[in-house]
Order: sequence, then C-alpha cells, then structure tokens
Amino acid sequence: MAEGTTELRSPLARLRRDRLARLSFAPPPADAAREALRTRLEADLDRTCAELPQPLAAAAGALLRRYGGGRLGFVELFLTPTWSFLAQQQHRQAERAQAHALLLHLLDDHLCDGQLATDAVSLHLRTAAWRRYEADLRDLAPEWIDEHLTRYFRGLTHGRSLASLDDYLAQARDEAALWTAVPRLIAGPRLAAVVEDLCLAWRLLDDLQDGAADHRAGHRSALWWGAPVELRADWDSTRPEHWPALVEALDAHGVINDRMIEIRRFMNRAKAGADDCGFMALGLEIDALLSGL
Repeated sequence: MAEGTTELRSPLARLRRDRLARLSFAPPPADAAREALRTRLEADLDRTCAELPQPLAAAAGALLRRYGGGRLGFVELFLTPTWSFLAQQQHRQAERAQAHALLLHLLDDHLCDGQLATDAVSLHLRTAAWRRYEADLRDLAPEWIDEHLTRYFRGLTHGRSLASLDDYLAQARDEAALWTAVPRLIAGPRLAAVVEDLCLAWRLLDDLQDGAADHRAGHRSALWWGAPVELRADWDSTRPEHWPALVEALDAHGVINDRMIEIRRFMNRAKAGADDCGFMALGLEIDALLSGL
C-alpha cells in the first residue's frame, strides 16, 4: 500500500465468525451485457458525485468507493437481479433512476441507523441523488410515482404497527417500493413483483447474516419476529457472548430453517415471475444465486 494511504474498509464488511454470517447467495455467472450495464450505472452515480461543489464532489466519490472496500464497484454491493433486469431493455433514463434508487436506499438506511455520519458530504449527496431519482421518475411515470414514494417513506419511518413476522415483511415490502418503480415502468406490475420478492429474500438472508450484530444492538429482525415468545425473551435478555447458544436454540425450534424456506420460496417465485415476463436471463440468474444456499 502506498505511503500516506489508508486501507479501504467497507461499512458493509462482516466478520464471518458464525455459521449464519457465512450464509450467502452464489455469485451470478459472468455476463457481458450485465457488466456493461453495471458500468453505465456506476457512471451515472459518478456524475452525480462530480456535480456536487468541490470539495464535496471528491469526498462523495471516495465515499462510494469506500463502500466497495477497494474490491467492488458500488452497484456490485446489491443483489444483482435488483438492477440487472435493465440489461434486457436498454432505457438510459430508467437505468439512471434505478442506480440512484440503490444509492438512496443505502444512504437512508445508514444515515438512519448511524452507520454513516450525517455530515455535509452524505447529506448533499443524498439530496442530489433524491433530486435526480424523483425528477427521472416524475418524467417517466408521473401517474403513479407518488404511490411508490409514499410506501417507501412509510417503510422507512416505520409507519406500520408491527405485531408479527407478516407485519415485519409488509414493512420490508414498503421499503422495497423505491426499487420497484423502475421495473414497473419497464414491464409492468409483474416485473415489479419479481423485484419485490427478491428484496424480501435478500432481507431475510441479511437478517440471518447479521443475526449476531442485530442481537447485540437489540434490533428485532426476522429472527426475532419468527421466534416463539420464550425465545424472543431470551433474545432480549441474553448477553452478546452467549449468542452461539441462542443460535442453537433458534435452530432447535426451527426458526432458522423456516427463514431459509421463506428465502427459497421468494426466490423461486421471483424466478417464475421473471420467466412469465419473458425475462429468461433474469430467471436463470436468480436460479444461479439460489444455488449458493
């Protein structure tokens, strides 16, 4: 490493210390069209960063690179089918909107939970990304964009009263509305439903992977909502160092297996939906991801 530089460590990096954290979808097969699309999406985000006043522009670009940890492009951080559906029908304005939807979801998530400092860089980048996203969607789909924005902010601000795992997943569906507007534009509600199912599968997998961190932070994830009452109490009272024992108890009660079944169900339904929409390459990609589990 060159003198005077510091190692890039992504805020998304996980320590793979337990078996839940090591769960993962398989990497998608190489595809030239998808890689070309990714390059275009990255360029869209780079332009948004570059349009900020200096020195915010340079710092915003560095922030996106830091998320990749020096190894991945920013767009590669997201479940591939949530953006790769765009490769089938090239639509530059829709591509730009989805690129900014990805960025906005991550920024909002990390600004709200404190993983990202609320400084001039993050706030101005978030504002610029929102203006770009909303302007594109109001131009492309003025008749129903407000529906998606309302759902997204209801999910983001926890506007639902949660009493069950179904409520938790309904909130996740609301949050996914930011990512389903563009697929709805491209191929109607059926493709939007495909991306929504992918988002739910990814949320459930993420909750499994982040189980230890969520437990330590007192966050009620799908593991908590899917557990019987006595295990919920254990989750709330058990110290972090006893996490391995709590995992064994969750496993013994079928909580982990139930979440894995749901992940596969959402992924299989997304694959079937992609095929029904005529997005056969997307369906094959979803199949490939699922093979990792």
